[in-house]
Amino acid sequence: MATDPAALHFLVAQAARNLGDIRRYKSLVQRAKTALPVAGCPADDVQLQTMEAELTVIDQAYGAVSIAPRSKRSASAKKGETVGPELVLAAMPFAGDQRVSIERARAQILETGSFSGLLPAGDYTLGAESFTVIAGTNVLELL
Repeated sequence: MATDPAALHFLVAQAARNLGDIRRYKSLVQRAKTALPVAGCPADDVQLQTMEAELTVIDQAYGAVSIAPRSKRSASAKKGETVGPELVLAAMPFAGDQRVSIERARAQILETGSFSGLLPAGDYTLGAESFTVIAGTNVLELL
């Protein structure tokens, strides 16, 4: 098992990616990247270059989104009942991590009515509303 902080952060980052939590994945890769120089890694270290490449890929493929509920969850709503509308992407991506991130967002919106995180760039429909996620650091807010 990895004992240095950078390797541990990167290992946990991979788990977050596999679960579709791309915002947490990006945050943990950034932490791992920050920990490398502290551990004495030179600027041309392969691990550092790998992490920089991962962050670039995230920024080129994902955009930040914040979807807030239109109303509070009903007190009479039972666990398992859907609260929010269904999130639909015009064209589902081939990349597994992107697909999982969309499924995670879709499940969270149905359960809570809200989502805040990173989604793959593309055209989406949420209920009767359509919106476009643009890759980069923009935050698209839907209320």
